[in-house]
Amino acid sequence: MKKIVVDMQNFLFGDSIAAAFKNSNYDIDVVRAETPQDTVELCRVYKPFVLVMEVTAYTPWLLCERMKLRDAVKTVCPECKIALIVDSNTEKQAAKDIRDAKKNGIIDQFFYGSMTAEYLMDQIYAMQGRHKKGGVKHNEKKKMAQLFAGADHAMDYTRLLKHVNKTEPLW
Repeated sequence: MKKIVVDMQNFLFGDSIAAAFKNSNYDIDVVRAETPQDTVELCRVYKPFVLVMEVTAYTPWLLCERMKLRDAVKTVCPECKIALIVDSNTEKQAAKDIRDAKKNGIIDQFFYGSMTAEYLMDQIYAMQGRHKKGGVKHNEKKKMAQLFAGADHAMDYTRLLKHVNKTEPLW
């Protein structure tokens, strides 16, 4: 079973993420960090494929502190992807900085706190098959081709796969 570590100030939202995964068909177990001080050790022990951290305006959830945690986690679990969650309504500058961190490749994904736990769950699930360089595993290519084989659309799957592998633009 794959694991994710969730480190959030908002315990209610963290609990809803854990409940969504528990009640889903995804084979993903959620490990909750009680405090940010536990996060690196949990990542060392469980080797999650994603670490989800909330960013707020309060210590120890500030973006600069999250980036230090990111660096520490990457030393013990280099394959772990980093996803940050921020309330874009109350933390406008942090939201902009997080968006830029994603754009610059410092983090793997970001989310706004206004989304549902189910949406977050689906996005985290989608993160697990990607290689560092953006490629798709061969068996995943096969599954994608099977999914698109029955679809009635103008795009062929070979072109879609080339786009997913970033070797050709989609349009």
